[in-house]
Amino acid sequence: MSLHSEPPARYAHVDPPETMYARVRAAVDETRATALTTRTRVISALVAVAAFTTVLVGSSSALVYRRAAAGLELAIASPSHLLLVLAAVLGLTLLATAAAVHRGRGGLGPPARGLLMIACLVAPLYMLMVTMAPVHSASSGSIAGVIISPWGWRCALIAIGAFALLALTAALRRAVVTAHAVHGAAIGAAAGAWAGLGVFLFCPSGSWQHVLIGHASIPVLLTLIGALSLARALRP
Repeated sequence: MSLHSEPPARYAHVDPPETMYARVRAAVDETRATALTTRTRVISALVAVAAFTTVLVGSSSALVYRRAAAGLELAIASPSHLLLVLAAVLGLTLLATAAAVHRGRGGLGPPARGLLMIACLVAPLYMLMVTMAPVHSASSGSIAGVIISPWGWRCALIAIGAFALLALTAALRRAVVTAHAVHGAAIGAAAGAWAGLGVFLFCPSGSWQHVLIGHASIPVLLTLIGALSLARALRP
């Protein structure tokens, strides 16, 4: 074969090196670098969720009950029990959130087993906290002149959980390397915990049916939504 013969037909479409390098450089130049690191996005999301929860609970409670946090003021069965359950719900919320946003070693995230545990336990633990020994006096009628639905529609419609789900997902978008569905479930559980904390602060009802349907069902629903719908958004 001659040293100057033409290359085989199967290589005829390959660009010369200088052309290929030029295209690569152009593609790199046209690709925007991420403006915010994952750490910055996570911190921003946590601040936003905490602020949104405070503002929404305060404004909703003031509008409905004429108090900033009716769940901490009205129909309290025992102040000491209220503080105990509040601390437990707050601790569960912070633990679930920390697990959901933890980057782990090398940015690989926490072990899938730990995420699965969070996803499976948050909703049942919250349900036990708010239903086994209700903080508020049982009522399915009127509290402070406000009619309380036994179905908890007003509490279920407060959008704290939806906002938390969106904010945490945006913070970890394209940043979860492994166990995407499980991580999505953990994010949903964390969002559900924020929703549970919010309605605990907002609502003074101790009706078992109201609390079970309007409060405790929200973390279950958000955990399922996270498990079923967030994998694609989290995957790099």
